[in-house]
Amino acid sequence: MTVSHITKMENRVRIHLLWLFLFLPAMLLAQKPMDGILSPNESKARLKNLGDSLRKCVAFQPYDDSGWIVVNKYEPGSSKICFGIMDYEGRMVLPCEYQCVRFMKQNNLILVQKDSLIGFMNRQFQWVIPPLYHEQYSCSMDIDDIFQNGMVVVTDRDGRYQGVVDTLGHEILPCRYRELVIHSDNLFMANAYGGPVGAVNRMGDTVLPFVYQSLWSCGCENRIVAKRDGKYGLFRTDGTEILPCQYDDFNFFCGGNASWCFNGKWGIVDTLGNIVLPFTVVVPFEIVNGGFVLTNQDYKYGLMDLSGKTLVPNKYYHYLVSPSKDCIAMMTVGWNTDEIGYCDLYDRQGHLRKHYDGMEYFEDRVEYMKMFPVSGNGKWGFLNTSFQQIIPCQYTAAKCFGDYGMVLLDDGQTGLLNEQGELLAKGPYDYFSPSANGWYYVRYMDNGEEYAGFVDQYGNTTFTRKELSVARKNQRLTKKEWFHDNNEKDKTSGK
Repeated sequence: MTVSHITKMENRVRIHLLWLFLFLPAMLLAQKPMDGILSPNESKARLKNLGDSLRKCVAFQPYDDSGWIVVNKYEPGSSKICFGIMDYEGRMVLPCEYQCVRFMKQNNLILVQKDSLIGFMNRQFQWVIPPLYHEQYSCSMDIDDIFQNGMVVVTDRDGRYQGVVDTLGHEILPCRYRELVIHSDNLFMANAYGGPVGAVNRMGDTVLPFVYQSLWSCGCENRIVAKRDGKYGLFRTDGTEILPCQYDDFNFFCGGNASWCFNGKWGIVDTLGNIVLPFTVVVPFEIVNGGFVLTNQDYKYGLMDLSGKTLVPNKYYHYLVSPSKDCIAMMTVGWNTDEIGYCDLYDRQGHLRKHYDGMEYFEDRVEYMKMFPVSGNGKWGFLNTSFQQIIPCQYTAAKCFGDYGMVLLDDGQTGLLNEQGELLAKGPYDYFSPSANGWYYVRYMDNGEEYAGFVDQYGNTTFTRKELSVARKNQRLTKKEWFHDNNEKDKTSGK
């Protein structure tokens, strides 16, 4: 029995963990207001000093809005990589002697791996949870995701059993379970014996007996979906049965309702077990944010209302609900592909709001994006979180990270825009992200090698003249190359 049996969405999450870990920090930085801008001379001096320090490192990534950078170097006399933390003055504030260093913004903790064991430090670099646990959380994982309800699942140093520890280092459950998933502050889905799964509270008392094939947090904090003998049912977190395990399938709750399948037909049941829509719908469907009801047939999406009436036929391959939850984008190709298909915007009643030639985004960036790139008549512009046009389609290509848009200009350089469409910075780079001191973290590629550094609004930079010359030489990218290069980096290294 694996964790994927306990959590239905595990496989999908794992696909995006590498990307999330590498891009999330840059997006968090992109949301930081650009305050504390330095004078030209002071900025130039600090950038030069920082550049001298960074050139002594193998690689680096700005990771935290406190002005710290995770750097890695080779261990002395070895080819092994070690990690540490540098500040924006170029000083090491945590020496490079760790196997992994990753910030967690939500809890203000830092995951640190030492001697193949992991622990957690506070921002004063003091151990909160000593390095006593197995390295189950690697450097390629989304670190903001491992703490839930102020707790984290840890594995004993032998890698055999799991327990739960809170952000203060207190043991909630001892390491005696084969696998654990945190559902709430007082409920944990567990595999105690390597066979069936059940649920326990923080005292270790059994809430749901260990007789189920799988258990899921179903999008409703005080409900659990259980699978037994191939059928699904619904339970309260105190173990009370709401729906017996007699349903063929289910989709996660949204707004108090979920779609369930019974005898091959789909209907809607609420969290109390009341039937909202009888089991009469043949096509599978799910209820998503904003109250949109999405049908799914032959891997194509359409829309219907809560009465079962078809609003939009199944003809789209992917969808995205606006963060404001009042509009849904339906696209003819999936996300994260080199091909750009057209995009239609609908409201909850299935009315077509707007048509665009394409929409560019990555699914797991959505909660951090304030601008959504769209194309029309061969050019690109941006929508806001309600999918309303805020920047006309006038650029060769466009992407977005956090509060800022990145565009490909006619001269082949990259520009950074705010929501008002103002050009904040430009240069021969394939990536921009606003950082501290009024600086920008930037990257460019040369013959497959990636070069990263910082630049300011005055033209000062951590790059050498030679590196800048290479960047300028390679700056003229076509629209296809710009999209392809960025997508390939997102799919592979995440850089």
